[in-house]
Amino acid sequence: MGVGCGPRGDAAWYNKALTSASSYEEARDACDRVQRVDSRGDCQVAIVERFERYELAECERILGMEPRTAMWRDECVFIVAEGLRQRGELGPALEACVQTRFARQCAWHLVEDEANASLAEEPPVAELRIERFRAARPIPDAAMQFWRIRFRSAAGQGQPPDERVCASLQAATPCLEAFDRGLIELLEARRARDPQQVCPPAGAAGDTMDIAWARGPRADLLLESWRRDRCTPP
Repeated sequence: MGVGCGPRGDAAWYNKALTSASSYEEARDACDRVQRVDSRGDCQVAIVERFERYELAECERILGMEPRTAMWRDECVFIVAEGLRQRGELGPALEACVQTRFARQCAWHLVEDEANASLAEEPPVAELRIERFRAARPIPDAAMQFWRIRFRSAAGQGQPPDERVCASLQAATPCLEAFDRGLIELLEARRARDPQQVCPPAGAAGDTMDIAWARGPRADLLLESWRRDRCTPP
């Protein structure tokens, strides 16, 4: 009783679409019966993911309901793009990203997924994943972003950023740029938290800073340069 009207009815239709509907078509029909626009759009996006219906036509159908659903249409495109990548269809996934107002963010998520999927691979093998982004218009800096994400994710698993990773690559420049940016971000974050740790006072005995990256000639020069610019009093 009361399933067809009001907030209570919306909740019932939404719940049916996401839990008890046995087919995509049944779930879509239930979503269509949700009256609140945002709840309806959210419902449609959720069932695209639930039933893995990774088709842009379903996103366009959401947009066709009424103008306020444009946000949900873009969210749907994100889901479709990520689903296509999981199937190994990176080309169509990138083409899907172009269809949204947030094309770069969409493509960045695909780069992030590829970078995280590569963590167990040797760097030259991981580098092969970048080739598929070479013609990706929404994210021309895909290679640098790939290594930036990979360095960060690897650090979360106990593998500190190491400039030697870049030395084994066919294209080392994007990797080195990512390494530099990541190290500077670490230094800036520490400076904001504890300036004396990264900028020891003049006359301090030795450098007691806890290094969160692998030592190397590039890292040492970058640290020296950064300290010269950021630690010297005005």
